[in-house]
Amino acid sequence: MLLASVSRVLEIEMNPNREKTPGSLIGAISQMGLTKRRLSVLLSLSFLTALFEIFGVSIFLPIFQYVRLDGNPDALVSEMAIWQHAIDFFRSVNINISLPLLLLLAFSLFLLRQLFFFLRLIITAGIQHRLVKNWRDELLALYLQTTVEFQDEMPIGKLAGSLSTEVPKAAVAVFAPVELAVHFILVIVYVIFLSLLSWEMTVLGVGLLVLVG
Repeated sequence: MLLASVSRVLEIEMNPNREKTPGSLIGAISQMGLTKRRLSVLLSLSFLTALFEIFGVSIFLPIFQYVRLDGNPDALVSEMAIWQHAIDFFRSVNINISLPLLLLLAFSLFLLRQLFFFLRLIITAGIQHRLVKNWRDELLALYLQTTVEFQDEMPIGKLAGSLSTEVPKAAVAVFAPVELAVHFILVIVYVIFLSLLSWEMTVLGVGLLVLVG
């Protein structure tokens, strides 16, 4: 990568005897904005996004049952045992279950899902831009501290290309493991929830995905 080569040349020029440690990259990334706290926030928002999305989609099954059985409580309880817990809960807060209430609940769940998804995008974009800014500042600072002879030999187009194109690509690459972890969380949450509904269909679905993949 051009950015890596430029950065390495500048670091060698400034610190020829510097030794790299295995944790130096992680420490540098942490100092530039991707701290453990922010990483935890991103993963938590991803988990909440998946959770509310699952609840928002799954609530349509009770809604269809409510419409099909004309809202009969006894028929609903016999259809799905979870209805008893829902009825008891709403009765405890003096609210009668109705179709508008279920639709409002589904809309609220999807709205919360979009809110957490939007927050994750905003935080991710902010951290990425912070990384880009810090890396550009560091590269420029290293370049300005080099000798005049080195600056004469260093093609200005190579440095400009690194600052303008390679640095943003490097910031995106840093977030690749984070995105992988986010998708892994989504898969785990979906599999757990589907297993609660029907573990047989979940096993069958996972098996089909493995065979097709």
